[in-house]
Amino acid sequence: MACNLCGSQNFRVFLKGTASRKYFLSATSQEYVGGQIVRCSRCGLVYRHSIPPAAILEREYSRHAETAYLESQKERSRSFARSLLEIKKYMPSGKLLDVGSAAGLFLNEAKKVGFEVLGVEPNKYLANYAHKTFSLKVYQKTFDKFDIPERSIDIVTFWDVLEHLPNPLAALRKTHRILARGGVAVINYPDINSLPARLLGRHWWFVISGHLYYFTPQTISKMLREAGFKVIRDKRHFQILSLSYLFTRLGRYSKNVGSKLSLFSKKLGIGNLAICYWAGQRTVIAGKD
Repeated sequence: MACNLCGSQNFRVFLKGTASRKYFLSATSQEYVGGQIVRCSRCGLVYRHSIPPAAILEREYSRHAETAYLESQKERSRSFARSLLEIKKYMPSGKLLDVGSAAGLFLNEAKKVGFEVLGVEPNKYLANYAHKTFSLKVYQKTFDKFDIPERSIDIVTFWDVLEHLPNPLAALRKTHRILARGGVAVINYPDINSLPARLLGRHWWFVISGHLYYFTPQTISKMLREAGFKVIRDKRHFQILSLSYLFTRLGRYSKNVGSKLSLFSKKLGIGNLAICYWAGQRTVIAGKD
């Protein structure tokens, strides 16, 4: 499989895996299913060596009822509201498209601060939730099949989405085409070169079935430049989630311990305690000249 960024077919194993014909691709699941993760020998891009066919990806992402995403809805919304304060420094208003908009939590916060918003989301359950709960315009389809006029959008956002796409470079090139002059792209991504990732290796909680690519600040900036963008800034992203939800995430390492800690925190009345944490994520903002 050729590197999506530079086209090289030379790579070295980054994280060993086992071959698997099973496909389970979920935007929120912590399950990791087989597969070998490699690093391109030429440009350094890290990716899953065997990427499922596009039809399989679309099928898997569209059908699951992604209820887990909503378990920390209040805290996610707070995270997005805080991120928007930073985003508005570069694009104070305008038409905003959120790619992989999930349940519409970010779009809802963006609408509150004056953006004209729309989203595209392949998951039927989440797209319907966004429409019914927040009256948002969210199209249930994949970004590559989403028809939108060129130079018609002021800001395009990808919140933990680009790493799920089978062709991220093509997605960024499309983003560049649909952005108006002076528009910006905002990409939140897990950094495979972060300290948590280096310490935990395959056990880092962002090494999951749905992640096809693993970026670093260096490779994401290379890909953005290849798509025609200029990187404006790239810095750590601190997220807010509830304590009980974070304990649930520990189920990746021990389902028994994770579920018990989550239940215990709820019984103590501290399950809804909002925790601001960093697990290796970053947010990059790039501009179109």
